[in-house]
Amino acid sequence: MGSSPKAPAAPDPAATAAAQGAANKETAYWNAIMGNVDQETPYGSIQYTDSSNGVYDPNKAPTFSSKITLSPAQQQLLDSQQANDQGLQDLGSAQMGRISDAVSSPYSFEGLPDAPSYSDVNALSQAGQDAILSRLNPQFERDEEALRTRLINQGIGTGSQAYNTEYDRFNQAKNDARQQAILGGQQYGGNELQQMLNLRNQGIQEYNAQRNAPLNEYSALTSGQQIQNPSFQGSQAGNAMAGDIQGATQNAYQNAMGLYNSKVGAQNSTQSSLFGLGGSLLGAAGGAGGFAPLFAGMFSDRRLKENIKPLGEENGHNVYEFNYVGLDQKYVGVMADEVEKTHPEAVKTMENGFLGVDYGKIGVEFREVE
Repeated sequence: MGSSPKAPAAPDPAATAAAQGAANKETAYWNAIMGNVDQETPYGSIQYTDSSNGVYDPNKAPTFSSKITLSPAQQQLLDSQQANDQGLQDLGSAQMGRISDAVSSPYSFEGLPDAPSYSDVNALSQAGQDAILSRLNPQFERDEEALRTRLINQGIGTGSQAYNTEYDRFNQAKNDARQQAILGGQQYGGNELQQMLNLRNQGIQEYNAQRNAPLNEYSALTSGQQIQNPSFQGSQAGNAMAGDIQGATQNAYQNAMGLYNSKVGAQNSTQSSLFGLGGSLLGAAGGAGGFAPLFAGMFSDRRLKENIKPLGEENGHNVYEFNYVGLDQKYVGVMADEVEKTHPEAVKTMENGFLGVDYGKIGVEFREVE
């Protein structure tokens, strides 16, 4: 059985991070190289310039500049547009004097028709009502005189039931007419109010238009359209991804630790079974310091030993110095696998699956090393 496995060394975080950072920077540089692609269109061209001249320097961030060149026709349009814009700007500047005059006085509605009040509404309604009643009242007087004459001619006396009934009808008709006069007066007042509001709003609009006209003219003159730069399509170059150095390093370490733990577990399992068997046999033999040859023979399997060192031959058999796994005491004895080749009758497979040797049959003494 070999020596105990060694645990893998943990990765250096600083070194791993530095390697990852270097990979990230180099990847970013090449992505920039692949992304800045010169282009030519009917409207113009764009060229990119790399300050590093294609030489990657990990200690210096690369910079790129771009230059857009218009086609001759587009350049002519731009020049014409700029000349027109300049002319409009000059006209706009000339408007500054008018703007100053327009905005120098405080914003005010003085001189415009007054906004109607609640009392104005009532006065207008009353005026409308009075106008209607001024036409109805003379008619009421004529109708009442005609009614009185008719009743007298019919012989219906004042105060009689028929007389009072006729006058009730007449007064009801007169009240209905007065109510209509009131409603007509309100409608008249509403119409007059709306006309007053319309006149005021018209005056406000005219005042604002007059005050804002210089500003609107200036804005129109100084906001001319600009020539549009030619549009370029984005580069279709691939996007390189930096290798995951940190992840790969950590995965490798975790895999190594898994293998180490697996080996340790296997060794512990084997040693546990050996030590259990050895404990019972050693107890029967009087402890590790007093191995009897019989029990030593049970432990002749090479897999139970370590630190094996050849010493020579005894009675035609190779003898070795060794210690049992987990014990410090050294012994001298044979290896069962070698004895099995020359004296198979002296070798037996034990219940635990290991090979044992009957030292009495091979003429070799099993002994402790002082």
